[in-house]
Amino acid sequence: MEPSISAPPALHAKPATWALNPAISIHLESGNGVVILEGTVVEVDLNDKARVQPLDAASRAKYKMPLMAMPEVVLYSVYPRVVLAWTEKYFLNNATRLAIPIPPRGEA
Repeated sequence: MEPSISAPPALHAKPATWALNPAISIHLESGNGVVILEGTVVEVDLNDKARVQPLDAASRAKYKMPLMAMPEVVLYSVYPRVVLAWTEKYFLNNATRLAIPIPPRGEA
């Protein structure tokens, strides 16, 4: 399952710039348990059943309800290339960096 975020387009100016530069870094708000994803963001085509069905299944499993994609909602997927993670208390012992290889063209 690939990480996804959704937000109404009126709330964010960023989606307009993602078409020009899809590089993105996202993180949790916590400073105690840190997870940072660096990668590429793409808009999910809500008509692409092969992409939407796994997201719907995950929503049903986690929230016990279907994926709610109203016409004004835009759904994004992030393809991580680097993942950084650590906890504040044990930073020296558990800081982790995972580089994810970019698949050959046509396999992403």
